[in-house]
Amino acid sequence: MPEAASSSPTDYFMVVQNGVNKKLSLTTFLKTLNSSDNIQINSLRLPINVRVSSTNAPNLIYVSGSADFVGINTSTPASRLHILGNVQVGSTSDDGVVIHAEDDVTYTSTGDLPQGVGWFKPLNAARDISALTISSGVTTGQFDLGNGTPGQYKSITFVTGPSGSKATIRVTAGVGFNRIDLTGFGQSVVLKCITISSLPKWVCVGSYLANIYTV
Repeated sequence: MPEAASSSPTDYFMVVQNGVNKKLSLTTFLKTLNSSDNIQINSLRLPINVRVSSTNAPNLIYVSGSADFVGINTSTPASRLHILGNVQVGSTSDDGVVIHAEDDVTYTSTGDLPQGVGWFKPLNAARDISALTISSGVTTGQFDLGNGTPGQYKSITFVTGPSGSKATIRVTAGVGFNRIDLTGFGQSVVLKCITISSLPKWVCVGSYLANIYTV
């Protein structure tokens, strides 16, 4: 019997049903599965890779049998679940998944000040918390907060630095302000990103001794 080099949904394989030889298409077989049926792939737990492709993504789903990793849009997943590309949960800002992540940012005299006056070290707008530290030799640490995602909250706290130092944050899209100064350790501000005229904007919803103003 010759080996088939390809297959299609209309191809058949032979089965014996109630003692009668019949043909069954793969499409029909999958359509008639119900909740009592189980499909197990690689039951022997061999190091077999499984790849699901789409029109534009050769590795839409990729299972690495040797690494025990699953990749979405990548054939080299680096963790248990590795997604290469954007992830969306829900259709509005009222639903979705909240992931708490902290952004620890240090403004240094060796890596930041030499870049010149007006240099602002970027903060990760997607992180829930930005904890700011200023290294010795720096009087003012200058940071920059870009656009956020509508519905998210952002907390910024001045953690530590030399005596008398301050952290100043330039805000790209603030409503009624474009600068925040934190002049003491523990001072903080909480912002929320909202939509105004179809654009993401930061509004202040909480402050502990922070100076919020426009320059």
